[in-house]
Amino acid sequence: MKKIYLIEDNAGMLSLLSNIFKEIECEIYTFQEAKEAYENFSTVKPDIILCDLYMPEYDGFRFLKEIKSNSSFKSIPVIVLSVASDKKIIDEVMQMGADHFFQKPFRVAELFSTIKNILGD
Repeated sequence: MKKIYLIEDNAGMLSLLSNIFKEIECEIYTFQEAKEAYENFSTVKPDIILCDLYMPEYDGFRFLKEIKSNSSFKSIPVIVLSVASDKKIIDEVMQMGADHFFQKPFRVAELFSTIKNILGD
C-alpha cells in the first residue's frame, strides 16, 4: 500500500487534507512539524510527500533541502503546498527539487489528480 506524508502546521488544513486522501487507497501519515516527518523516514519511507512551505523552526525549505540532498530519499516526489505567490519563491522551490507546487487555496481535484498520477493509480 502506498504511503503519503502530509506535513502541515495548521491542524485544520492537515485534517482537511487527511480526509481528502482517504479516497485513495493508501496509508496516510500526518505531521505538524517537518522535523518529525524527517525523523520518521527511518521507520516509514513515504511514496509521496505533501509539505507546507512556511512552518515554524524547521520549515519546508529546510525539509526539502534535507531530503533532496540525501541519496536515500531524493527520489521521493514532493508536492509543496503554500500561500506563497512570489514567482521567485516558487522557482526556488522547484529548483530545490519539488515536483509540483500548489498555491493555497488550491483545487482539490487538481491536487488529487496529480497525486494519483505520481502514485500510478
